[in-house]
Amino acid sequence: MKTARAFFLLLFFAGASAQKNTDVQVEYQAFFDTDMPMKMFTTLYISGNAAVYQEKYSTKENWAEKAKPVNNLPGAQTFTHAGIPDDDYLKIDRNKREVLFFDDIMRNKFLVKDTYPDPAWKITDETKTVAGLSCIKASAMFRGREWTAWFSPEIPLAFGPWKLQGLPGIILEAYDSTNKYTFKAIKVEYKKNDMVAKDFAKIYETKNSKPVTYQKFLDDREEAIANFYAETAQEMKAKGGSITRNKVPRSGEELHFEWEP
Repeated sequence: MKTARAFFLLLFFAGASAQKNTDVQVEYQAFFDTDMPMKMFTTLYISGNAAVYQEKYSTKENWAEKAKPVNNLPGAQTFTHAGIPDDDYLKIDRNKREVLFFDDIMRNKFLVKDTYPDPAWKITDETKTVAGLSCIKASAMFRGREWTAWFSPEIPLAFGPWKLQGLPGIILEAYDSTNKYTFKAIKVEYKKNDMVAKDFAKIYETKNSKPVTYQKFLDDREEAIANFYAETAQEMKAKGGSITRNKVPRSGEELHFEWEP
């Protein structure tokens, strides 16, 4: 374990040698050890105090080493996709303290505005190298998951993969305490791009012209799903059948929201 002195020296030299260029592009490989383990490549585009994070679904594939039995059948299961879904995009603007992203309700796409994430990071004195850059370890609880992040003061831009941000350096590796979700940088470039400058709201055609809050979006989606099951249950009953909705606990990156009890 490195000492606190090493940590402050790293910060000092990083600040002294930091490039003025704030246009940075980071390629990550993301690993999702969920019921259907997947891996794919993602990209973080940074320009000044704003960043866009893109999940590239065309690169998504089964994570064979982590494949799990399904439906009590022996052996690992392989899953195929009928089509490639739209990429996910998320924008964080630190000046506006704003987060925008897209999500679906019954195949209808919506523009959503989330609460600005401000994790209470605890910075340690542990260091290691990721993608050729010296990094420092930090940890924080964010929406029900304990995250570990390795950030590099060599690039003093406070962004990272997904909604993980707010450290005094770019996050190049991150994972939650259960290792269900892992992001690791494989390439870092000082590179201009037009992703941050373009009108984010026009990336996709959406049902709403102005962003809906994340809390309202989740409420609306739950109502839409409940209505769908209620209507389907009536149709099935008329035909002598039945259908039951089995609600399952949340299992994604976000397990609990700050507006919930």
